[in-house]
Amino acid sequence: MYKAVFCIICAHLIGALIATESEQRSCTEYLEGGNNGSISSPGFPDNYPNNVNYTRIINVKNTKSRVNFTVLYLEAETDGNLSCFDYLKIERLDVFPCCYTLFKGCRNQTNSIEAEGKQFRVSFISDSSSTRKGFLLYWKANASVESERYYTENLNSSSGQLTSPEYPCNYPNNVNYTWTIQTGNDYVNFTILELDAEVRTHGEWFCVDYLKIEEMDPCCITVTEGCRAEMYDIVVKGGQFRVSFISEYSHNGRGFRLNWQGANVSTLAAGTGFTILSLNGLLLIILSGVIGVLLVVITSTAIYFKKNIKRSSPQLTSDCAVDENLEVYENLTAYQRHPERGPKSTTPQKITKMELYTELQF
Repeated sequence: MYKAVFCIICAHLIGALIATESEQRSCTEYLEGGNNGSISSPGFPDNYPNNVNYTRIINVKNTKSRVNFTVLYLEAETDGNLSCFDYLKIERLDVFPCCYTLFKGCRNQTNSIEAEGKQFRVSFISDSSSTRKGFLLYWKANASVESERYYTENLNSSSGQLTSPEYPCNYPNNVNYTWTIQTGNDYVNFTILELDAEVRTHGEWFCVDYLKIEEMDPCCITVTEGCRAEMYDIVVKGGQFRVSFISEYSHNGRGFRLNWQGANVSTLAAGTGFTILSLNGLLLIILSGVIGVLLVVITSTAIYFKKNIKRSSPQLTSDCAVDENLEVYENLTAYQRHPERGPKSTTPQKITKMELYTELQF
């Protein structure tokens, strides 16, 4: 069947170890060259012990196999909602960068996970509090699948366009496309016009297929990496870059389309619209925006309070009256306001409406 190299602490003896509650007990077992098997938590179907890190490394017989993991039983400690205190985790190890999580959970349910690869890790972790029955899973490696298709191209150009294979149709599975770009310029502007690759969620969001741009001198600094994005630009220093597009065996999408354009320091100084994107520059843009918003808020608040103060201020108490022809009579005496009470020969002083407004303002 397969050769197994067991750790010193065997699985069925983990519960009998003498250790304090704060010490975590680890056990790793390697399953070599097999095509199927079963794995369970220590002590299953009895409760697993506290503070264990129980790991099985599976190296399948075929170099490229499609392995199916069927979780037949899973019951581990939770907070009663969504958080797992103890959990089962399945990962693919033969990927770079390591490691690709296929499954992580603690629920009492049946799960079937399928992945292509030759090396996998099954881990079960428990903390220092309550325990449950744990898990039981069965794994089987099917016939080998089509090997990954590799494509490499060297490009010597200050500008150009790249797309994923078969764009704008969906890209194929199991591809590893790499382009090395030598521009001969001081800076390069990458414009990502479209990016649509496979995404999965198993408790957390992550990219399955992805686009990656790296600076090659010095090697290897990641400029950007992702699988879903609207159009965006990024300008980076350097003249040599590597663009990679990786897909695995399952779902796919339209892929990507990007342009690149090189520029030199002299061109930047002449002002051609290039903007060098850096962390400091980004922080400065954000800070400028925040300051601008604060200034608008302060100005609006000041205008608001000024209007309220003006509206609430007492009206002028000078003697005045307005006749039906909008003529303003100011400084009227009591007799002038009530002519029936005094002589009628007094003539009021007239000023225009605009003159009164001017006097009130100043």
